[in-house]
Amino acid sequence: MSSVPSDMNHEKTAVEMVGEVPRAVFGSTFTEHLASITWDDEVGWHDLEVGPMQPLLLHPATAVLHYAQEIFEGLKAYRHTDGSARLFRIQDHASRFSDSARRMAMPELSAELFTRACVELVKADVALLGPRPGDGLYLRPMLISTTPELGAGRPSRSYLFMVIACPTPANAAASAPTSVWVTHDYVRAARGGTGAVKAGANYAQGMIGQAQARAHNCQQVAWLDPVQREYVEELGAMNLFFVLERDRSSHLVTPPLSDTILPGITRRSILTIANDLGLSTEERPVSLAEWERLCAESTIKETFATGTAGGITPVRTVQTVRSEWTIGDGVSYPISSLIGTRLNELQSGVSSDAHGWLTSLGT
Repeated sequence: MSSVPSDMNHEKTAVEMVGEVPRAVFGSTFTEHLASITWDDEVGWHDLEVGPMQPLLLHPATAVLHYAQEIFEGLKAYRHTDGSARLFRIQDHASRFSDSARRMAMPELSAELFTRACVELVKADVALLGPRPGDGLYLRPMLISTTPELGAGRPSRSYLFMVIACPTPANAAASAPTSVWVTHDYVRAARGGTGAVKAGANYAQGMIGQAQARAHNCQQVAWLDPVQREYVEELGAMNLFFVLERDRSSHLVTPPLSDTILPGITRRSILTIANDLGLSTEERPVSLAEWERLCAESTIKETFATGTAGGITPVRTVQTVRSEWTIGDGVSYPISSLIGTRLNELQSGVSSDAHGWLTSLGT
């Protein structure tokens, strides 16, 4: 496995500058370095390096290109109010990365090595982390199989772990509300499959559902359970929450984790934050019929999706093959905003780190 240098004129490899203010395009603007570690069946993990961002040179028979043995994570480092940079819940991301590797028959990377690679990359590119509290670097750790050999059914004999980064501005308390199409034709994951891990193949098979949503003038696709096609599981690549009003108080409901739902780190954070705020929470199945009925009865006041990249995204409208409805008043999202604000305060150091979620670059 090797890489080749390039001037990469066709890529946005560093933050574009407008005066003294960095302007980053999320997902296509990258920082100047990448961290990498290699693995082979003789030596194991070795050679942690931080070098310039550059293309990879892959043999056409490289295993990842044929058998999709690949996983990734998504986490962020945030600028704090004191000017420092800290990683948010990196231990949880390291643990989930290890779970993903195990499920995909790949070598597991220790939490210590995972953290070292992420910290070293942030140190190398910290100058591209915006100056405002909450500005971030979105980190994308990934692991790919690299043996140049055809032969389905057996794991690769070599792997490459890498971490790249995208500058991101501070999250709003909640993103702009989205419109949702519920697909009955496709599922995101199957029972016993890889839906609970961050494998790239999960996202590839989800693209047709997203295309179907766009064809119906919706921005996101909602996935139903793969067996009964009755219970709502995820929204695009995000976890879902429903805000119910009971006895003049708000109650938060989210589908329970299973092997078809990704255990989101933001999802876990929101359940904790909701409890901190005095909101009751519940993990239980929510059917599509119940979602529509409770919205019609004005019991469900808000629905929102969560993820590392987007934070909190409220849902304004839902459309199915049979019906369409608006959630709440379609304008205000007080609980989404309240939780989003609290999450942002924790990530940027405005609030104290009572849960031990932050890791400094000095560790």
